[in-house]
Amino acid sequence: MAMTLPVSIVEKSPTPRGVVCLEVCYPDGRREVIVVENRVVAQGRDLLLRNAIGIDAVSIDYVVFSNDASIPSDGETAMPGTWVFAVPATKSRPAPRQVRWSATLDGGASGVAGNTLGSIGLCTSANGAGLFARVKLPSPIGLAAGVLINVHYDVTMT
Repeated sequence: MAMTLPVSIVEKSPTPRGVVCLEVCYPDGRREVIVVENRVVAQGRDLLLRNAIGIDAVSIDYVVFSNDASIPSDGETAMPGTWVFAVPATKSRPAPRQVRWSATLDGGASGVAGNTLGSIGLCTSANGAGLFARVKLPSPIGLAAGVLINVHYDVTMT
């Protein structure tokens, strides 16, 4: 006898959802916390699947900062911008179905000072290639000595 399933069963695929939390510390002691939802781009979703089954797996090792202020698009494969700066990420798993990349950007560091931060992303390469996800900041942040930006980039499967 053939088994029939109830018509009410609906299959829903897991979807990656990202949230970026930044703590911006200014030289005068002010602190600003910014929380923004991000886009896991099509390439990023492919990376998740490849890593899940261990075929052509890659490591997403960098929090990447950029001056680009455009809205992220699903077809992006590299971090956009005329200034791109990568920091190796500390990775953790704070909860089931959640992963976190953390990094700190020193606004006075060589190659950083004098630039404006418009986007933050996760990449497989220090040159901004292998884009996994990106967020556009609500407003640009000027980078200079004494400005520190602490980033927690979370991705959760819902």
